[in-house]
Amino acid sequence: MGGLGGHVRRRVRRFSERTRARRWDALRERIDWDDVKRVLDLGGKPSFWSDDAVVGRPLEITCLNLRAQPRTETVGQATIEVVVGDATEPPVDPADYDLVFSNSVVEHVGGPDAIAAFADVTRLGRQYFLQTPNRFFPIEPHFVLPLHFVLPRKVKAAIVMWWDRGPRRRTYLQALARVDEIHLLTKRELQLLFPDATIEVERKWLLPKSFMVFGRR
Repeated sequence: MGGLGGHVRRRVRRFSERTRARRWDALRERIDWDDVKRVLDLGGKPSFWSDDAVVGRPLEITCLNLRAQPRTETVGQATIEVVVGDATEPPVDPADYDLVFSNSVVEHVGGPDAIAAFADVTRLGRQYFLQTPNRFFPIEPHFVLPLHFVLPRKVKAAIVMWWDRGPRRRTYLQALARVDEIHLLTKRELQLLFPDATIEVERKWLLPKSFMVFGRR
């Protein structure tokens, strides 16, 4: 199982890298970067900001993350400051930023109230972008688990004890907590959270794999 798990994780990592490259193509095209000076990256990390065309601009990027060490980095011409904080109750004012940004974060913030609060924060940016996986894609991206959306919660936890993209959860309660910490969204839920935004679909095997939300305040 270890050999198979390692092979699957390598394949998923390569697929994620290709997906990220295609996503940057959309980000360069759909965001008006000439109007962007300050970026608030909710739940992000400096390592995400790797696109030469974007970090070649003199951007001020704030990565707000609950699990991070405060620091400042320079990538290209961009300055990235890492700030510790909760994206649903940020210690900075999102309205002060030209772009509020999040990539595969909203599904991790908690239940419906936390997700709604995260969306409220996102919409305060002059421009905003959010990306999240599709709940109904056949393979769940965090566990690499086929047809996860038809499985009962307790069955998912039993599987996750032995099969997970991240570190293996060695007890049932740890696996159950892992399952419960992820709340994937549907396109309809995103439309309700972001009624004035444009939602674009990223596809794999012709199926909707994830969604990108582009909007303005």
